[in-house]
Amino acid sequence: MWRFPTVCVEALCRTVRLASVLVPDRPLESAVARVAVDVMLKSEVLDPQGQAVLGAIKRLGHSQVRSVRQGKHFEIELEGAVDDDALALVREIAATLLSNPVIEDYVVRVD
Repeated sequence: MWRFPTVCVEALCRTVRLASVLVPDRPLESAVARVAVDVMLKSEVLDPQGQAVLGAIKRLGHSQVRSVRQGKHFEIELEGAVDDDALALVREIAATLLSNPVIEDYVVRVD
C-alpha cells in the first residue's frame, strides 16, 4: 500500500495550520463582498499555453474550436460593501500584483 512520505504530511499540516491563522473564522453577520479579477494576455502577445491547449483539443477531434487564450482568475473577498474606494483598491492590486501591465490586461467585476 502506498503512503504519503512523512515530509509531505508535515508540509500539509503546516499549510493547514497557516491557513487557519491567515483566515480566521468570521461571524456570520459580517458583510463580505466578493470581487473577481480576470487577467488575460493582451491580444498581440503570443499565448503558447493556449496554443498547446488548442492543439490538444484538435487532436481530440473538436475541429470547431478556433482559438484558446489562457488567463488567470482571482476572487478577492472584502470586508463590508464594495464602494468606489474598495474598487480602487482592487484595481491597484490588480495592476501592481496580479498582472504584468506590459503583456496582460485585467478586468475587475463585482460578483
